Amino acid sequence: MSSGKHTNDHNLIRCLAPEKENDDNVSLTDQRLTLIEGRLDEMQTKILDILAGRLTGIEMLLLKLTGAPTGAA
Repeated sequence: MSSGKHTNDHNLIRCLAPEKENDDNVSLTDQRLTLIEGRLDEMQTKILDILAGRLTGIEMLLLKLTGAPTGAA
């Protein structure tokens, strides 16, 4: 509780008003994150396509090895 006397043993904190963001100005960080997200989406699509192709190849090989019909008419 304050006794009304000023003491020198307290900390001074300077508070600045937050900078206003302009909606028209997208920050460089946001632009970079958007670019990275796009690249990751492309990589994910490519990886899934490659995996699907390889799994199909493995399935066809297993069907040949077991003598099971491959579904071709």
